Amino acid sequence: MFPLPAELSLYIFSFLPLHAIAALNRTSKSFNDFIAVNEDTLYRQAAEWHRFITPGVMQLEDAKRQLKGFWSNAITTWKELDRQLMVIERNWSGRGTLVEGSYPPDNGGFNVHRFKIDREQQTLITTNVDVRDPQAEGHLEVKALEDGRPLWYISHWCIRPQAHCEFSEGFLVFDRCDRPMLEIWRRSLDAFEAKDGISSPAGAGLPELSLGQILDGVVREAYVPDVSMPEALEPSSNYTESLRGHFIPHALVAIEEPVRIRGYRMVYPILAVACQGVDPIIFLYDVRSGRMIRRIDVGEGLHELGDTTIIAEGHPRDVLYVDVNDQWVVLCMMGGMVVIRRDSEAELRSETAVRSDTHRMVFFPSPDMDLEVPQFSREGSMLLARCYGDISDIAPESPSVHRHELADLRYKLRRRVKGRFALEHMTLKMPRYKDTPERSTALVWVGAMRLQFFIAAHMSPSGRHLATINGDGLLFIIFDVARVATGEAAFSQITLKINLGEIASNLAWGDDDNRLAVVTRGGIYIIDIEPFRHRGYSEDGVSSLSSRKPQVLVNRLAHFTDASALDQVSCLQMSRTGLWVTYDSNALRTNFDDDMVHEPMRSVCFVDFSDGT
Repeated sequence: MFPLPAELSLYIFSFLPLHAIAALNRTSKSFNDFIAVNEDTLYRQAAEWHRFITPGVMQLEDAKRQLKGFWSNAITTWKELDRQLMVIERNWSGRGTLVEGSYPPDNGGFNVHRFKIDREQQTLITTNVDVRDPQAEGHLEVKALEDGRPLWYISHWCIRPQAHCEFSEGFLVFDRCDRPMLEIWRRSLDAFEAKDGISSPAGAGLPELSLGQILDGVVREAYVPDVSMPEALEPSSNYTESLRGHFIPHALVAIEEPVRIRGYRMVYPILAVACQGVDPIIFLYDVRSGRMIRRIDVGEGLHELGDTTIIAEGHPRDVLYVDVNDQWVVLCMMGGMVVIRRDSEAELRSETAVRSDTHRMVFFPSPDMDLEVPQFSREGSMLLARCYGDISDIAPESPSVHRHELADLRYKLRRRVKGRFALEHMTLKMPRYKDTPERSTALVWVGAMRLQFFIAAHMSPSGRHLATINGDGLLFIIFDVARVATGEAAFSQITLKINLGEIASNLAWGDDDNRLAVVTRGGIYIIDIEPFRHRGYSEDGVSSLSSRKPQVLVNRLAHFTDASALDQVSCLQMSRTGLWVTYDSNALRTNFDDDMVHEPMRSVCFVDFSDGT
């Protein structure tokens, strides 16, 4: 009989990871019986301990909806969910298997420019560029993730030829070519069902619109594959499948100011639009109504702060990137990055005044010279290097060892690969000059300082951390950025700097705060923060940082190393189970078939870490 009351025992077990529960299960019959009787509760607590789910999630179905992805559809118990998630983590560490592949364009004359993944409907949304005529009309396409078959596309002159696109919770945004305008479209299925009580203008005639022509001031030709053709979609009486991947017009965002749209980012229900006028301006919109809820004049804030900010008068303020979540807006510029705190509830109630928001702005890099001065910033960063003795002893030239073929589908190419061949383990070395901050305080900078331009930045999913890349090939991970806004810490105290060795072009977080990916000309790097949370990694190669910053493990995708293909990467997305990137699919296939003729074809390539679940 178990010696403690059940409630107290369950509380004690809530502090145990999965490997400890498994060990106790083999310790005695009492432990074995107790774990069997309380299996669901114990494994739900373990999922929370491993941070697989957010605290407070009690129902398995709620956890599966939170995790997203078809890999969890057949799961019926918490124990099975934990097991599959541990398999995924094992694959990320390089000790399992993974699947690499691509979704090549149906038309060989098209290259993928931008893409988004709809994980609810399991579709791939892309904007494509006609390489034969880059100024031709814009093209947007939707494919099924499971086999790459086309579901829907639209092509029209008013879609910008190299259009960006954003997707969140069923809403799709892309830019027009005629004015500073953005179109907001919505999944046809959501509009048909009036999901969340939101009605779309074209909702009344939805069944006809989804199968014929879509009207929004001009006639747009919406293509659905002909069911009479062998390669077309199978006809279905289930409207859920018939409308899968289809979109209809919802709202139009028109900016009535003399500005140019330089970037936009959507995290439901907010769309942030960064514009370039005389000074940078950020507009926030509610995509559900298309209504502007806030205007942030960043330039006015810079003028008011004057010389108190590192982005001094006269420095370039060209907008390069924007990000948004429910707590922050982040703007990347030539010379610095601005982090602005939001008041989400007040904005949505239309209570936020139009002001410069100077008191809400935080600027990066801070006046600390080890961050502000580019030379010191590089010298004080962790150095990224290959970890020899890990996979270097393996002979990758033997295809029979590192490749196991899967049957290629018509619209999708796949290969299963052993993780030890697909991931190169990297090591982070301490800065060359550990005394950089101390010696920098004795210097006085004279003359014009070379600017650091910040290419991209993203807040972590929880909004706690911020990652950004600059033109010197440095990655900055700022932990608990709110501490700077409240004055509890300086940027130099909570910022980890990693020298990637090459200029980075893209970065993306996964589904939690523990993993992000960065693309450089030297490769695609996966950075794992706090890798010991699952007890799945060896300590070899893990950075030895000070106690105020988490430990970090870095892997590089070994088969995504073609420099010319990496130069052309324009989009990156990552989830708990995989990574997607615009990459030359033929360059990826060349890694498996050395005798293949390499003709560039920019596609959406992927690495799936859910193999074996």
